[in-house]
Amino acid sequence: MSVLTELLNPASNGLFIHSVVDMALQHPELLDELWEYGISSDPSAWKAFWIMDKIHEVRPDLIQPYLKPMLENVERMKQSGQKRHMLKLLSLNPLPDEPSVSFINYCFDRIMCRTEPAAIRVHAMQMLYNITLDIPDFKNELRVVIEDAMVEGTPGIICRGQKLLKYL
Repeated sequence: MSVLTELLNPASNGLFIHSVVDMALQHPELLDELWEYGISSDPSAWKAFWIMDKIHEVRPDLIQPYLKPMLENVERMKQSGQKRHMLKLLSLNPLPDEPSVSFINYCFDRIMCRTEPAAIRVHAMQMLYNITLDIPDFKNELRVVIEDAMVEGTPGIICRGQKLLKYL
């Protein structure tokens, strides 16, 4: 087991996360290892994307090479933390490729799924809004889905929904 995966295992309680972020900032070659761990089925795999999110706050350029693989892999992620951080990172950056119909449908499904955590739904909303800036074909559908999500939504969903509806 490597130093990174040792620090990310379930027994480590998050106190080491900042150490891992600092380590990865000093040694960007470790990002490949973070990526591989992040897409694994390990119960703590989501922490790798949490760390990538923290790295993005300081050095977004280091995360750029992983955006295309995120776009290609997010649909198969099982853990909500994996989905949350991948969608967040994708929504904060220009997409490296035109999104597939499958990805667009995936985002719509995340918004409409009432059992999905609010953060995933909010990031999916933002992602689809970002896509409509280049592909306006489904603006009306997005508007309807956001309005529906807001009916029983959390304060976060309602707030983001109101913000995005202003621009749609």
